[in-house]
Amino acid sequence: PLNTITSPDAKPVCNDTRVDYNPRAAPGSTFRWSFVAGANAEVVPGPQSGTKITDLIRNNDLAGQDVIVVYTIIPVFDGCDGVPFTFTVTVSPKTISADFTASATEGCGATLLTFTSVSESATSVFNWSVSDGATFTGPIFQHEFQPQDDGSGREKIYAVTLTVINSCAAVPPTKTIEVRISPSTPLPLISAEASGACGLVDITAHNLSPGTNVRYTFSLVDETGNLIQPAKPPVTTKEDQIFTAVQPPLNGTQNVFVKLEVEDKCGTKVSSLSPPIILTPSALVSDVTLDKTFICLGEQVVFTNNSTGTSFAYKVYVKGETVPFITIPVNNRDDLPFEFSSAGDFEVSITPSSGCGPAPESVKKEITVYDVPGAEFTEAVVDCDNLTHQFTVVGPVNPGYNYTWNYGDGSPLVNTPSPAPHTYASSGIYPVTLTVKNVQDCGTTGTPKQVVVNPALIADFSVLPADTIFIPNYHFSFRDQSQGLPVTWAWNFDDKDNSLSTTQNPEFTYTAVDTGYHNITLTITDNNGCPKTIVKVVKITGTPGQLFVPNAFIPTSSSTAIKTFAAKGKGIKAWKMQIYNKWGQLVWQTDKLTSEGEPDEGWDGNYQGQPAPQGAYLWQIEATFVNGTRWKGMSYRNSPPKRTGVINLIR
Repeated sequence: PLNTITSPDAKPVCNDTRVDYNPRAAPGSTFRWSFVAGANAEVVPGPQSGTKITDLIRNNDLAGQDVIVVYTIIPVFDGCDGVPFTFTVTVSPKTISADFTASATEGCGATLLTFTSVSESATSVFNWSVSDGATFTGPIFQHEFQPQDDGSGREKIYAVTLTVINSCAAVPPTKTIEVRISPSTPLPLISAEASGACGLVDITAHNLSPGTNVRYTFSLVDETGNLIQPAKPPVTTKEDQIFTAVQPPLNGTQNVFVKLEVEDKCGTKVSSLSPPIILTPSALVSDVTLDKTFICLGEQVVFTNNSTGTSFAYKVYVKGETVPFITIPVNNRDDLPFEFSSAGDFEVSITPSSGCGPAPESVKKEITVYDVPGAEFTEAVVDCDNLTHQFTVVGPVNPGYNYTWNYGDGSPLVNTPSPAPHTYASSGIYPVTLTVKNVQDCGTTGTPKQVVVNPALIADFSVLPADTIFIPNYHFSFRDQSQGLPVTWAWNFDDKDNSLSTTQNPEFTYTAVDTGYHNITLTITDNNGCPKTIVKVVKITGTPGQLFVPNAFIPTSSSTAIKTFAAKGKGIKAWKMQIYNKWGQLVWQTDKLTSEGEPDEGWDGNYQGQPAPQGAYLWQIEATFVNGTRWKGMSYRNSPPKRTGVINLIR
């Protein structure tokens, strides 16, 4: 017969343990084997033949599921192979845990729920228990939960527990969840009371409903179910709800109710009414009058209380609004002066109160508050005429307003928003005002503006010592004599360098080349930046240059003035001086001038590096002055001028 294995074909093992499996076949048989590890299974192999499989097997499945290793075993007897045999090892998870999902954890009325273990371990047993006594064994469990049956409306809470039995777990793990079952319909319970016995009242509603519901909606209705006030927004908690300022009927009484609608977690809605609340009218009179129907902003209106009662509340509304922007409580019937803070259309009412509570609000009385136009303006000098000023309204001009100008100098008032420039008769400080009124005669007079009118700006100056001076004097003093409060001075002296000055009273010296006429320009400006200019002519006259030649010099003198033979002069454009001895020899010459046209050097009495002998020498000079005239020559003691002469060298 064929040699076959008769031992079990499957075995469960715990994670990270050895198989320890002894195959059985014909007596005296040995075995050889191989394996295939399933997903997430790890095998640490031992010997692959013999009489016992001792491989170490691990479960690496992170989801906590069983893993499989399949062995193929062949029995061997007397050198002959027997029938191959399949042996399956199921390896438990590393960690045995209890976890499951529920189709729901709450319901309304009788509710069938399904619970499913998230582990599919074939090595484990799943035991379920419910706090109502139900039990079950298996990976999937269904149970019908019943609501509370005592009529209280409260929800019933169940505990569902899964216990996982596995030989690899020393302590069986468990998991418990709560299941909440509400009645098939919610139970709305409500109470309510009014804040007073009569008149205007507040009604407070208390939510007494049992259980946990998802939404509560309150409304105030009459006996026919019509709304008295808009329904409150739905809430999810059981806090009190208040209906404020509930108005009683003008005559008789009225029953009102607070309606509570409850919506449970299953979407079922049930409503209930509170016990009736009786509204009784107040006997108080509500009336207020105003002493004016329109005012200007900044004026007061007087509220007169014509009501009865012991305390009162004035309410002031923007016209068309339902909520007052101010409420003024008082405890007397005295007149109440009131000033609005902005322009617009408004309404005023009064609500009296007594021990019976507040009466209905009075009829609203209308009042219009007109804005007061502004009266700001600017002023400016016109075309640099200090006596003429232009006045201009600040901001847009309203054609419906009246504008009145007072220029502060006694001149007639001017009624126009855009007046022509105004010319004052004289300088000074004038208080100018602008009055602006609208068609309701609401107006204002601006704070007087102190307008400073300066004298007319006139440029003028005087010249010292005179408009005409004679050379060698080239200096003038200029004295400002302008009028009209200038603040800056700009002078142009019309010299060869185009010299300027910004001092009020400048001093200026011309150079020798500046003889003739000069246009002196003075430009002044006042604090408005307005300029005025005047031009005057000054003259520098006389011989434009001069040249003097001495007749002796002493080279050995201690006085520097006579140590050299030097001509003195000024205003010379070009020149040449030559010195000759008695034999007609040229011993020295020069043509050097300074920038002012002065001779720049003289003869020191030497000739060819040696002192020239004492005696008479002849000089000869040619010179032209800056104005182009030729020097006529030197005159001694009124003698005719000559361009040659004698110089005595003295030692």
